[in-house]
Amino acid sequence: MPIETSIKLNLSPDAALQTLKTTGEKLGWKIKGLDASRLVIQFNTGLSWRTWRGVDIIAAVSQDDTGSNVSIQSAMAGAQTYDWGEVSSKTKAFLSELQKPIAAGALTRQTLQNNQVDSQNIVPGPIGELRSPTVGQRAGHYIIPILMIGLIIFFAVSMLAARLTQK
Repeated sequence: MPIETSIKLNLSPDAALQTLKTTGEKLGWKIKGLDASRLVIQFNTGLSWRTWRGVDIIAAVSQDDTGSNVSIQSAMAGAQTYDWGEVSSKTKAFLSELQKPIAAGALTRQTLQNNQVDSQNIVPGPIGELRSPTVGQRAGHYIIPILMIGLIIFFAVSMLAARLTQK
């Protein structure tokens, strides 16, 4: 299930974008895209036991009176429809890694209280306009029916070949 949350950073937008980039790199995630002019960065977490294409995480920075607001959107990459808790897990990992600069006073967030990620305040929501068109929710949904039809044809041909060789 897609997750959308936001963070308040007491940094300039450029510094906030650099902090997000460094956080993703510390977690070992691949940077799929970085648009410094739009202040948007996209990561992919990569293969895991619960996902074959990883989780796509998009963070967009916007100017605020006292620093920057960061909108973080997470969703499964590719055609996998059930996330096995992976989206939530990776979003929490990202927020947990961002907690480390909180002690230095660089970050604040209402839902990061007592240095713990409050999962009740991570609100599920649509990915919205920041979602890459190549990572659409419906991309690849036809692969399962196609594979099933392929398997049926394969078994039908195998059965026919077996009968023909018996005669």
